[in-house]
Amino acid sequence: MASKILKNRRQVHIYTPAGYDHSSDQRYPVLYVHDGTQYLQRTQIAQTADYLTHIGKIPAIIMVLVDPVNRDLEYGRSADYTRFVLDELIPYIGQHYRISNSPQQTACMGASLGGLIVLHLG
Repeated sequence: MASKILKNRRQVHIYTPAGYDHSSDQRYPVLYVHDGTQYLQRTQIAQTADYLTHIGKIPAIIMVLVDPVNRDLEYGRSADYTRFVLDELIPYIGQHYRISNSPQQTACMGASLGGLIVLHLG
């Protein structure tokens, strides 16, 4: 994904739940995950979401797994990174995926510096 605010490009993975392509009007809760590729590789977050949805522990969700370009700078409470998330990333996802507009169905997660930027974004 290209960012005019940050003047760079980054990897963004989108996880959609089973059956997503077949439900034309259903809106889904969304989880923004910082250090996205790390969560895909080290924690198997997509498989975990599939399993938890299958057994009824969580609703079907969309996950937006965002990779940093300069982790220390961006996740260190960067005003520009905050603007990127709020003004570019979230609107882009809302235009291209059927996410819920409800604040109660929108969440962010991250660990270490990823957790710091989550607190800052909140």
